[in-house]
Amino acid sequence: MIGTFGAWAKIAGGRLARSGADLYTTVLRGIPDLLVIYLFYFGGSSLLSSVGRLFGETGFISLPGFAAGAMAIGVVSGAHHTEVFRGAFRAVNRGELEAARAVGMGRALRFRRIIAPLVMRYALPGLGNVWQLVLKESALVSVTGVVELYPAGADRLRLDGAAILFLHDRRCALPRRDHDVRLDAAPRRASLSKRDDESLIDVAFMSEAFGQLLAGVPLTLQLALLATALGAVIALGLAAMRVSGIAALDAAARLYVFVFRGSPLLVQIFLIYYGLGQFPAVRQSILWPFLRQPYWCAVLALTLNTAAYASEIIRGGLISVPHGEIEAARACGMSRSIAFRRIVLPLALRQALPAYGNELIIMIKATSLASIITLMEITGIAAKLVSETYRVIEVFVVAGALYLAINFVLTRIVMAIEYRLTPHLRPSPAPIPMAFGQGGAG
Repeated sequence: MIGTFGAWAKIAGGRLARSGADLYTTVLRGIPDLLVIYLFYFGGSSLLSSVGRLFGETGFISLPGFAAGAMAIGVVSGAHHTEVFRGAFRAVNRGELEAARAVGMGRALRFRRIIAPLVMRYALPGLGNVWQLVLKESALVSVTGVVELYPAGADRLRLDGAAILFLHDRRCALPRRDHDVRLDAAPRRASLSKRDDESLIDVAFMSEAFGQLLAGVPLTLQLALLATALGAVIALGLAAMRVSGIAALDAAARLYVFVFRGSPLLVQIFLIYYGLGQFPAVRQSILWPFLRQPYWCAVLALTLNTAAYASEIIRGGLISVPHGEIEAARACGMSRSIAFRRIVLPLALRQALPAYGNELIIMIKATSLASIITLMEITGIAAKLVSETYRVIEVFVVAGALYLAINFVLTRIVMAIEYRLTPHLRPSPAPIPMAFGQGGAG
């Protein structure tokens, strides 16, 4: 429902509605989902406690973990649904809408009988990606204490959540002398400034943490760009196999997409990094110098994963190409390969670009999982800072701001490409009036 209203605001809304929808999709798609859940859970609990104190309620009121997780995943998935629906709406042939107007259909009737069925047909491949992501992201709700498929991890994260809630209430903050106490080891870093007051947010610390987290940006961009480029090539081949009409190729592509979309990316990283080394044939092959390095294992896992999602997006773009344009290309004498290269592929990429923008943003955020296999990108450095300072909220806020800045630039680039590829959707320039009698006989 949120995605439907967001797409309407971007397409048919006024300037204020478009700006609001653009801000919504940019922020919610740009911040890691784990940070959004933290903000809903801890921020919502703080808001409830503040409202309770206005009515004389003492103590800390905790927002139910299930409600916080459901709302967080709902608003994040709504941002992705917005772009999928917007791309599907733009794929609707204007000729069909004009034909509906010509036979006297009203706006509501056109929407119910023409627009809605076509939009759902074109959006279904992209929606499948979003639904798969929502199902796998439900594991993140365990940080709020909700036990789902990962009960052991939920127990550990619930303990951390209790500690954060304890520190969140300023009236229960630790004494100043204990702010920098380490419980497991002697201090290893003295470059970060000590906390100056009892407040939860220390601006001086955040500025220093920003400088350290900034060092992880190049590795994050390298992983995302390399995996996206390689994955796009594989995705184009998989999409061609899906629409080829050859049963064997279609079955092979379906199996690939089912496996890599149906399993969590974290499991895929573990299988490639830890699992491939268990086979002597792999260790003795020419690929072992690459597969023994965590960098290339992360690139391989991200590439195979994004190829599965991108192939469905490209397939949705391919089936959205009007058959009339393909028939016109054949009537002009174009061969199948030339028609695909000059007609089908450009139109398919143009229609798939909004949904593919979702995948690019998801890939930027997915690079955070590379920290699990010792790569020190943004999340890896953030985890190290948290383990050294125990300042969870401050470090995560700075890390989330970096991800948001990267994805903001990425969304602007996608919008610029989309604007360049859709000249027919731009408003026509107003004609220049000519003065009466201008251009008389010479």
